Amino acid sequence: LENVILQPCVNVGTCNILWQGVNISHHSVIKDYNYLAPTVSIAGCCDIGSNCFFGINATLIDHINVEDYCFVNGGALSEI
Repeated sequence: LENVILQPCVNVGTCNILWQGVNISHHSVIKDYNYLAPTVSIAGCCDIGSNCFFGINATLIDHINVEDYCFVNGGALSEI
């Protein structure tokens, strides 16, 4: 949707839903069938599995790996 930012070297799989304001930073991988609610931010070098849900305004800091079938709550902040 509108205002989605995909930075260089981002790889997005098939059948993903990226709502408005989603920001995916450099060298991140988003596999298949994920739902990213509005204003989700994923920092650089993250690896997101398949069939995951990210609630509104969830944030992942650099180098986070999310396994398949995960639920990330809205407003969550995940860091190392």
